[in-house]
Amino acid sequence: MAAKKSNTQQSAASGVKVVDSPSKKISTSTNVRTPAPQAISLQDIEQQIRTIDKQLSAFEDQVIQMQSSVDALTTLQAQSGKKEILVPIAEGIFIPASVDTVTDVIMNVGSQVAVKKPIPQTIKLLQTQIKLTQDYQRKLYEKLRELSAQADEIVASQDEAR
Repeated sequence: MAAKKSNTQQSAASGVKVVDSPSKKISTSTNVRTPAPQAISLQDIEQQIRTIDKQLSAFEDQVIQMQSSVDALTTLQAQSGKKEILVPIAEGIFIPASVDTVTDVIMNVGSQVAVKKPIPQTIKLLQTQIKLTQDYQRKLYEKLRELSAQADEIVASQDEAR
């Protein structure tokens, strides 16, 4: 009696064993680990937390920069007469300058467009932007708390499963 010939192949990369026989093909998985849905969710949550942390850091830098601008404009507005100031020309590089009473500033409004604005209006605009940025930061902190609670729940359920 002649034995039926069957070819067996195993893919090392996928760990899938495929058996060829004249009557049917059988595919069985060996040594393939599929992460649990919770593990994927936990990884996703961790990535979201890292992204939010970066956003919060960037927003904090923006708030500090805008508040610094408000402080500088308030000081300039309060002083009258000739003042000595440092004018930034590059990151960390300044030139000394003298200015008379300052009432207006030139403000970049985007798309390489700058407009002349009175100092009080500029201060009000910056304070509005600070408030909006801080409101958004609060929403991000709330989202961060929610994600952290979800991650804690997943870790706790994984610990219980062990």
